[in-house]
Amino acid sequence: MDLPLFPSTNVVNMDSPFPVHLATMTSLTELSLFGFIPHHMTTELMDAFPTQLQALKIKASYFSNFLKQGFAESLWRMTELRQLKLIYCLGGNAYLEAITPPLLHHASLTKLKICGPSKGPVGLLVTGLTRLQVLDLSDCYLEDMAQWVGDLRHLTHLRSLVLQDYNLDDKTAEMLADVLPHLPCLEVLEIKTTDTSALGLAIQQSLSIRCSNSNCGKKCNRIFYAVKCNRVRHATLESLSCLPNQEKGSIVVKRPHRSSHVRT
Repeated sequence: MDLPLFPSTNVVNMDSPFPVHLATMTSLTELSLFGFIPHHMTTELMDAFPTQLQALKIKASYFSNFLKQGFAESLWRMTELRQLKLIYCLGGNAYLEAITPPLLHHASLTKLKICGPSKGPVGLLVTGLTRLQVLDLSDCYLEDMAQWVGDLRHLTHLRSLVLQDYNLDDKTAEMLADVLPHLPCLEVLEIKTTDTSALGLAIQQSLSIRCSNSNCGKKCNRIFYAVKCNRVRHATLESLSCLPNQEKGSIVVKRPHRSSHVRT
């Protein structure tokens, strides 16, 4: 359910019974609230979030200070939550600290996107949400990345990692390069790097990364061709899986008196 940007003229009045109606939507599984201003984000609205939500997306001009605990309490109640996007909602360390405990309670969370300046215990989320498939921390400008980047190795189901607008120092980039071999499912990596850096070389050696936006122009030609080759190889492997009982992307190699399965 998508709610558009509401102008200051209040064409739609968020003080109306909308929260009351929202609470009655017992079959609603996805809710998107885009373009809200702090006046629209109220405790009544957060209390009305359906507990069966599987996907919640909020884009607002930052939560006011008194809302952080109310939002954390609403997260505790969403026992089916699988995807959470918070775009320009969290304005400081206290906000991320407030929502970390309920998020860690949702061990089945597979997609987490937090965009906008934010500080807090990201390391706890990285180590605790081991089923994450998508982690997007665009524009967060986290200063303590070196303290938790090594913990990304625990996210073995991770398919997409977006760290745009991070200028990694050499040490942090090398730590991330060491992590990549431990992420066998990683297909998308968006981060600033170059062909000749330790991270750039690690991307070129990966057999799984099929999309990498390194934002470095001609300095990333080798990365571009490496991920392009990966896309071609994966498409070829998938086309070879033609047997009904054969796993997609697998090849059966037969030898005399025995057979072995090679999976990529």
